[in-house]
Amino acid sequence: MVSTRRNLNNQTVSAEPEIANSSRMAKKRKSNGPQKRLTTHIKSIIVDKCLRKESMRKAEVARMFGVSWQTVDNIVEKYVRDGTVEPKKQGGCRQTNVKIFQEHSQFVQDILDEDFTVTVGFMREKLFEQFPQLQERGLDPSTLYKHIVKHIEWNL
Repeated sequence: MVSTRRNLNNQTVSAEPEIANSSRMAKKRKSNGPQKRLTTHIKSIIVDKCLRKESMRKAEVARMFGVSWQTVDNIVEKYVRDGTVEPKKQGGCRQTNVKIFQEHSQFVQDILDEDFTVTVGFMREKLFEQFPQLQERGLDPSTLYKHIVKHIEWNL
């Protein structure tokens, strides 16, 4: 049995929620498909068309390359801000890896034999005092820890 009630306009309204009427439900936003990856060459052409040579509107350039005007705007803004359309270099590894030699390893072993409760940070500072070239090359605490566990065979 479906219960009914009257609203302010004296109309009969069902007390059951309307499940069949899905037009009131929030619709999922339609995606534009997979993102396009623009090459540096295309980005430089976009900058040429917007700023340098033809001075076209961003919407026209966007239609020409099949991207949104916001993408064109972002490319132009990056060019104005950074002076280039090249992407930033991300991550990567160190230019030179830090090598821990036998003399460093022996020094750490002596520190551990003297007091095995010292921290990796303390050992690192002592290494920097004894071997300044390690500080110049940037010895990371995790590198020292891995070396102690693997090569000195000491569990911290």
